[in-house]
Amino acid sequence: MEKYEKEKLWKAVNSLPEKQRRRIILRFYYGLKISQISKIEECDERRINSTLSKALQNLRMQIIEKMKKIQFFFEKRRPFLYFLHSNIYIAFC
Repeated sequence: MEKYEKEKLWKAVNSLPEKQRRRIILRFYYGLKISQISKIEECDERRINSTLSKALQNLRMQIIEKMKKIQFFFEKRRPFLYFLHSNIYIAFC
């Protein structure tokens, strides 16, 4: 994963509510099992799973929203080609 992608991912993770963020980091950054997280958090495994599920859904929704913004940006512009020093460039207007 490139540095830019990692930064975007951390930004998305940091935007999660505290409990979701903490559990996502324990699960996917540190690679802990659900049972280990359950012991650390002193919480039932089902709640850990539920929180992780909600956190992943929140991250997916953030990604979908960003993709919609990008798609909207390109839909509103018509591409045209222009040439500069024998290179072809695509611009949007």
